[in-house]
Amino acid sequence: MGKQNRTVVDEIVASLCRSIFRGEHKPGDNLPPLRQMASEYGVTLPTMQRVVARMEELGVVYARQGSGVKVLEPLHHAAPAAMVFWLDVLQDRPGEAMEFVASFVQVRRELAVSYLCELREAGVSKVEAERMLKDVEHFEQRVEEGVSLDEAMELDFGVMRGWLGLRPKVAVFVILNMFEQLVSSTQVMKEAVYDHPERNVLGYRAVYDAFMDRGLKQEVFKREVTGLLATFDMISLARFEAMLGTRKCDV
Repeated sequence: MGKQNRTVVDEIVASLCRSIFRGEHKPGDNLPPLRQMASEYGVTLPTMQRVVARMEELGVVYARQGSGVKVLEPLHHAAPAAMVFWLDVLQDRPGEAMEFVASFVQVRRELAVSYLCELREAGVSKVEAERMLKDVEHFEQRVEEGVSLDEAMELDFGVMRGWLGLRPKVAVFVILNMFEQLVSSTQVMKEAVYDHPERNVLGYRAVYDAFMDRGLKQEVFKREVTGLLATFDMISLARFEAMLGTRKCDV
């Protein structure tokens, strides 16, 4: 979510989540009373209640009438939607931020490779193969015409969802949605991934060609695609790390 689209509730949620992830509020501690926090943030009590409800959804606090708002252990309870606040807290620690993003990218990559291998082994129809290629060609054409970062991201995830839609897997879509949220909410990461969208197109082209090469044994295909995706991820992560060294994440 861009800063320009944030509500007061969003801003307070972000502020409190950051303070929890920085350790300013320890697991097991209670946050200040709602009326006190409402006064400190200059909002009404109902607004503060909406803040707490949102933080409960994020898995960072637990509210019980008469017992206050208890801070939960983020590593055990935080929902995927809270990850952008984790990254924001790490913005001044590039090494830890890199480890955070790299571990998430690795999970996404491994799921993508597993899905592509299963899809290839099961086989796709001629119509489905043409659809996969058409998705890539549309991305390529738009990039040649010139696209913004947001447009490049939308096109990129459009290709991913198109391919995943051939044999939908809930777990893979969940990871994809989480990754999209992370990228879209972090300007520096968005630039790292989409500063050269033609690179993303080349990646899809290479994966598609390997996918359609029936002369490749399945283990060779898996190895080639893993290497391709790992290489493109490394390029984006290297740029992300370099950019972290010059400016803070715009989350």
